[in-house]
Amino acid sequence: MGGFTRGCNSAVSSETTRVLGRLFADFTSRNRALSYTGMAFLLLIPIQDVLIPHIVGKLVNALRNVSRNTVRTVYPHAITFIVAVMSLQLLHVASDHVDARLYPRMINFVRQRMLSCVIASHDDGAHSSSDPNNG
Repeated sequence: MGGFTRGCNSAVSSETTRVLGRLFADFTSRNRALSYTGMAFLLLIPIQDVLIPHIVGKLVNALRNVSRNTVRTVYPHAITFIVAVMSLQLLHVASDHVDARLYPRMINFVRQRMLSCVIASHDDGAHSSSDPNNG
Protein backbone atom coordinates (compact mmCIF):
# COMPACT_ATOMS: atom_id res chain seq x y z
CA MET A 1 0.00 0.00 0.00
CA GLY A 2 1.52 3.31 -1.03
CA GLY A 3 4.53 1.55 -2.53
CA PHE A 4 4.82 4.04 -5.36
CA THR A 5 4.91 7.07 -3.07
CA ARG A 6 6.96 5.47 -0.30
CA GLY A 7 10.05 7.52 0.40
CA CYS A 8 8.83 10.56 -1.52
CA ASN A 9 8.63 13.86 0.27
CA SER A 10 6.62 16.85 -0.86
CA ALA A 11 9.73 18.93 -1.61
CA VAL A 12 10.93 16.39 -4.19
CA SER A 13 7.53 16.05 -5.82
CA SER A 14 7.00 19.83 -5.98
CA GLU A 15 10.46 20.26 -7.51
CA THR A 16 9.70 17.51 -10.01
CA THR A 17 6.39 19.14 -10.85
CA ARG A 18 8.11 22.48 -11.37
CA VAL A 19 10.77 20.96 -13.62
CA LEU A 20 8.24 19.01 -15.67
CA GLY A 21 6.07 22.10 -16.02
CA ARG A 22 9.04 24.12 -17.25
CA LEU A 23 10.01 21.31 -19.63
CA PHE A 24 6.47 21.17 -21.04
CA ALA A 25 6.33 24.97 -21.39
CA ASP A 26 9.68 25.01 -23.21
CA PHE A 27 8.59 22.27 -25.58
CA THR A 28 5.25 23.96 -26.23
CA SER A 29 6.91 27.30 -26.94
CA ARG A 30 9.22 25.68 -29.51
CA ASN A 31 6.43 23.64 -31.16
CA ARG A 32 3.42 25.93 -30.76
CA ALA A 33 1.24 24.90 -33.69
CA LEU A 34 1.74 21.17 -33.21
CA SER A 35 1.35 21.36 -29.43
CA TYR A 36 -1.81 23.46 -29.50
CA THR A 37 -3.29 21.27 -32.22
CA GLY A 38 -2.59 18.20 -30.09
CA MET A 39 -4.19 19.88 -27.09
CA ALA A 40 -7.24 20.86 -29.15
CA PHE A 41 -7.75 17.23 -30.09
CA LEU A 42 -8.19 16.49 -26.38
CA LEU A 43 -11.65 17.99 -26.83
CA LEU A 44 -12.59 14.80 -28.66
CA ILE A 45 -12.77 13.01 -25.31
CA PRO A 46 -15.78 14.92 -23.89
CA ILE A 47 -17.42 15.01 -27.31
CA GLN A 48 -17.14 11.24 -27.57
CA ASP A 49 -18.15 10.62 -23.95
CA VAL A 50 -21.05 13.11 -23.78
CA LEU A 51 -22.35 13.96 -27.23
CA ILE A 52 -22.49 10.47 -28.74
CA PRO A 53 -24.43 8.94 -25.81
CA HIS A 54 -26.83 11.91 -25.97
CA ILE A 55 -27.43 11.34 -29.68
CA VAL A 56 -27.85 7.59 -29.14
CA GLY A 57 -30.39 8.30 -26.40
CA LYS A 58 -32.43 10.46 -28.76
CA LEU A 59 -32.23 7.78 -31.45
CA VAL A 60 -33.37 5.07 -29.03
CA ASN A 61 -36.29 7.23 -27.86
CA ALA A 62 -37.27 7.81 -31.48
CA LEU A 63 -37.14 4.06 -32.15
CA ARG A 64 -39.33 3.36 -29.13
CA ASN A 65 -42.05 5.55 -30.60
CA VAL A 66 -42.11 3.54 -33.82
CA SER A 67 -45.91 3.68 -33.98
CA ARG A 68 -45.63 7.26 -35.20
CA ASN A 69 -44.26 8.27 -38.57
CA THR A 70 -40.90 6.45 -38.51
CA VAL A 71 -39.19 8.46 -41.22
CA ARG A 72 -40.02 11.75 -39.56
CA THR A 73 -38.92 10.72 -36.08
CA VAL A 74 -36.06 8.27 -36.60
CA TYR A 75 -34.39 9.52 -39.77
CA PRO A 76 -33.02 12.86 -38.41
CA HIS A 77 -31.58 11.16 -35.32
CA ALA A 78 -30.06 8.34 -37.36
CA ILE A 79 -28.44 10.83 -39.76
CA THR A 80 -27.14 12.91 -36.83
CA PHE A 81 -25.68 9.77 -35.27
CA ILE A 82 -24.00 8.65 -38.50
CA VAL A 83 -22.55 12.11 -39.19
CA ALA A 84 -21.31 12.46 -35.60
CA VAL A 85 -19.62 9.05 -35.59
CA MET A 86 -18.03 9.61 -39.01
CA SER A 87 -16.82 13.06 -37.97
CA LEU A 88 -15.32 11.68 -34.77
CA GLN A 89 -13.56 8.93 -36.69
CA LEU A 90 -12.05 11.45 -39.12
CA LEU A 91 -10.98 13.67 -36.23
CA HIS A 92 -9.37 10.68 -34.49
CA VAL A 93 -7.42 9.92 -37.68
CA ALA A 94 -6.24 13.54 -37.76
CA SER A 95 -5.38 13.32 -34.06
CA ASP A 96 -3.31 10.19 -34.68
CA HIS A 97 -1.48 12.00 -37.48
CA VAL A 98 -0.66 14.92 -35.17
CA ASP A 99 0.43 12.51 -32.42
CA ALA A 100 2.70 10.70 -34.87
CA ARG A 101 4.50 13.99 -35.49
CA LEU A 102 4.28 15.38 -31.95
CA TYR A 103 5.52 12.46 -29.82
CA PRO A 104 8.83 11.87 -31.62
CA ARG A 105 9.60 15.58 -31.33
CA MET A 106 8.70 15.54 -27.66
CA ILE A 107 10.85 12.47 -26.97
CA ASN A 108 13.77 14.02 -28.86
CA PHE A 109 13.35 17.31 -26.97
CA VAL A 110 13.30 15.59 -23.57
CA ARG A 111 16.24 13.37 -24.49
CA GLN A 112 18.33 16.37 -25.61
CA ARG A 113 17.38 18.36 -22.52
CA MET A 114 18.27 15.50 -20.20
CA LEU A 115 21.58 14.91 -21.95
CA SER A 116 22.54 18.57 -21.76
CA CYS A 117 21.63 18.63 -18.05
CA VAL A 118 23.76 15.55 -17.39
CA ILE A 119 26.68 17.05 -19.32
CA ALA A 120 26.28 20.38 -17.52
CA SER A 121 26.17 18.71 -14.09
CA HIS A 122 29.23 16.62 -15.00
CA ASP A 123 31.12 19.72 -16.15
CA ASP A 124 30.14 21.60 -12.99
CA GLY A 125 31.27 18.67 -10.82
CA ALA A 126 34.58 18.34 -12.65
CA HIS A 127 35.40 22.04 -12.40
CA SER A 128 34.41 22.38 -8.76
CA SER A 129 36.50 19.41 -7.62
CA SER A 130 39.93 20.10 -6.19
CA ASP A 131 41.08 16.54 -6.83
CA PRO A 132 43.23 16.48 -10.02
CA ASN A 133 42.46 12.78 -10.55
CA ASN A 134 38.73 13.46 -10.73
CA GLY A 135 37.53 14.43 -14.20
